Amino acid sequence: MNRSEMIVPAGMRKIYRRLERWRKLQTGRGTIPDALWCSAGEAAREHGVSRTAQILGLQYDKLKRIAETKGTARASSEAPTRFVQLVACSENTNAGCVIEWESPRGKVTIRLQEGAISDLAGLSRVLWDTPQ
Repeated sequence: MNRSEMIVPAGMRKIYRRLERWRKLQTGRGTIPDALWCSAGEAAREHGVSRTAQILGLQYDKLKRIAETKGTARASSEAPTRFVQLVACSENTNAGCVIEWESPRGKVTIRLQEGAISDLAGLSRVLWDTPQ
C-alpha cells in the first residue's frame, strides 16, 4: 500500500498537507525544513513513529530522534541564524578576513584577501543555492 492509499488520521492531516505542499514546490532533493520535522515529531508522539514515518514518507530514524527530543529537529536549543550583517571597518585595513558558517549541508570557511569582500555575496549564493 502506498502513501496515497493510506488513511491519514485526523491529527496528522495538517502536517501531511504541509509536507505534500512543500514537496510539490521542490525542484530537486531539498532538505525538509526544521518546522516540518518538528510538526512530524509531534504527530509521531501521538500516532507512533513507524506509522507516522510511513504515512508522511519520512526517515524512520530521524523522526524517532526528533519525537524523542520533544519535536526539535536541531541538536541545540539555539534558534537558527536567519540574518547576519557584515559591517565594513571605517579604517582602510589590508588584513582581509576569515568567514565561517555551518548548516546541515556542511561547513564553509572563506578567507578573503583585501578588496575581495565585494565577491562574497555572489560566492555565498553559488555555494548555498546549488542543489546537492
